[in-house]
Amino acid sequence: MTGEAKIVQYLNEAHATEVAGVQTLTAHFAMTPRGEYRDLLERHLAEAREQAERTERRLADLGESRNPIQQVYGIAQNAVTTALSLTKAPIDLLRGSGGEEKLLKNAKDELTMEGLEIGTYDALEALASSVGDERTAVLAREIRGQEERTFEALRELIPTLTRAVVAAELEGQPSYDVTTTGAADTVRAVAGRGQRAAEEVQAEAQETAGEVAAGARAAAADVEQAATATVESAEETVEEAAERVSQRAKDTVRAIPGEQSIEGEIRGARAGESDLAIAGYDSLTVEQILPKLKLLPELELAKVDAYEREHRNRKRVLDRLRKLREGTPAAAGS
Repeated sequence: MTGEAKIVQYLNEAHATEVAGVQTLTAHFAMTPRGEYRDLLERHLAEAREQAERTERRLADLGESRNPIQQVYGIAQNAVTTALSLTKAPIDLLRGSGGEEKLLKNAKDELTMEGLEIGTYDALEALASSVGDERTAVLAREIRGQEERTFEALRELIPTLTRAVVAAELEGQPSYDVTTTGAADTVRAVAGRGQRAAEEVQAEAQETAGEVAAGARAAAADVEQAATATVESAEETVEEAAERVSQRAKDTVRAIPGEQSIEGEIRGARAGESDLAIAGYDSLTVEQILPKLKLLPELELAKVDAYEREHRNRKRVLDRLRKLREGTPAAAGS
């Protein structure tokens, strides 16, 4: 194996780790209330998306896309790590005795993830320096610096999150508020585009939470969170309770900006460029936009879909969005 081939292998591992990290951080952000911890997750989620793009661009610079063996290896790595992340997300919603403890466990998991990424980029930098690939060494060093800052910030938050567990479970002073989580804010933002749809989503969510609370009071917050986050792969009992509100939220999102209006529930809703997760969207070409789409969660894909239909209506972009949102095999390999 040549030095460049080994660099490609390590870059593929780093890219797969970043893609999995985006999925995990997205799930954790959805269940985190507004505050310092959620601000940290939002900031690092943006960094993780950028890191995935940077490693992907470096792979392209090295001709990885023209090497079928390495390409298959990279696709396999991404598929496995992403699948593991998606499988883990619903479990995060169910573990622990309360919201405060879930946040603490999430932060500890993120510390582990950051440690893995730091080690990954340590190895990549050392390898690149050994074979004379200074561009890759600089890339690894810069990304590792971001991971190290996040690692330290998470460590500083651990005592605060632990004290919240003590207050909630030992002193009877809970602080976790599901209505201020990322998922709740997202549902409100989507529902705000159509008042009638908002009322129906709220009614479904309340009904769902009430049904589960009657059977298991301690799980009520978990089910409400699962419903608002529309986590479709949750365990069977949660999935049954969340199915209706999850589908309603998806239908609401897909109705924007009104071209696929559902029984007149949403009329004339419009997304702006500032609503999109892809910075500078209007200035990007189709070739620049396509690789960014596969890093976005369902809600962000829906926003881009609505914006593209309203402003540019480019067939290649819309086709890729459709495949990603339907979860087709072609999208997974794009």
